[in-house]
Amino acid sequence: MLRILCVIIVLITIIGIWYFYVSPYDQIEMNGKTMYPTIDDSEVVKYNTKYKWISKWDIVVMTTQYHQGKLYIKRVIWAPWDSVKIRDGKVYLRTNSNEGYVYLDEEYLDPRMRDSTYMKVTWMKEWLDDQDNIFNIPENSYFLLGDNRRASTDSRQCFQYCTGRSPFIEEGNILWVVESE
Repeated sequence: MLRILCVIIVLITIIGIWYFYVSPYDQIEMNGKTMYPTIDDSEVVKYNTKYKWISKWDIVVMTTQYHQGKLYIKRVIWAPWDSVKIRDGKVYLRTNSNEGYVYLDEEYLDPRMRDSTYMKVTWMKEWLDDQDNIFNIPENSYFLLGDNRRASTDSRQCFQYCTGRSPFIEEGNILWVVESE
């Protein structure tokens, strides 16, 4: 019986050491409601510190080239060389220049937030193609939005104000991918 108890204690110790010192995971507390309802204010999320393969729809921890040190948690909407169009509160995507835009049905959003993606076009004039609110995403860059579209500072506002700033986040500014629960 004593031998079994010793083995259990050793195993628990090894698992604890692995989890806190060797594990590739760390955590961050959400500050604000920009990702609601996916992530609540003050909710703690895990991210992988060693693996960073960025895919569309991933939730990422990132910084901007304008606010070094300030961390944001946002969703990757579209990737390099693609286009995003925002019109009448809806998001449309295009991956091939020969194809039209497809409506993005964002099931992860609170139903009250769907079709509520608006933006202040006056800030964005230098980044938009014509008057269709089209963002052509450059190489090694991403277009990110918060899930709470009414309360999120994201690519639509260049993470504050767009005067002289790009709305796109360069790949190097995406630090970690949040692990889904």
